[in-house]
Amino acid sequence: MAEYSLGLSTFEGYKGYSAEQGNKELRKVICETIYKDMGIKDNEVFVSDGAQCDIARLQLLFGSNVTIAVQDPTFPMH
Repeated sequence: MAEYSLGLSTFEGYKGYSAEQGNKELRKVICETIYKDMGIKDNEVFVSDGAQCDIARLQLLFGSNVTIAVQDPTFPMH
């Protein structure tokens, strides 16, 4: 993990996140590690850049067929 983090500090190694979904490899690992027995697919995992941006996007969670998972422990504001 330290090598990967160090690589992100270089122009060649920086991969960044897409605006709405996050790094595909990271989402896959999260899905396989945390949600492996829950039927969650990697394209259903959302990687955010922090709580402040998520609070602004909260309205996107409201809908008739929306399911979310929140980590525990979680940020107290949530």
